[in-house]
Amino acid sequence: MERLREIVAKNIVREIIWLGRDPRRYGEKIDLDYLEHLLLARTALGRIGLFMGYNVEIHRRRVEELYQHLEKTWDELAEKVEKETKKILGDQQYIENYKSISL
Repeated sequence: MERLREIVAKNIVREIIWLGRDPRRYGEKIDLDYLEHLLLARTALGRIGLFMGYNVEIHRRRVEELYQHLEKTWDELAEKVEKETKKILGDQQYIENYKSISL
């Protein structure tokens, strides 16, 4: 669960960065209820064990654990994902391959 929590947390930050937003502006805006909504709306939901009809107590506990993890590690996650994104976008071969298949 710890590893899955880390992956989901990183994906949340990654999506903000890929939208061209500054993740540091969003860290404080994500509250527990919004996070729960976001998780329920995601197609990757099954990986963290949240789905409709799930035991409400377990469901809420998992959301709270992810929320606490995001609170503690938001800046660190943002820095990691920003470095990762710059590295990917700095890879000319990757960019050329991407352009060739996306057009």
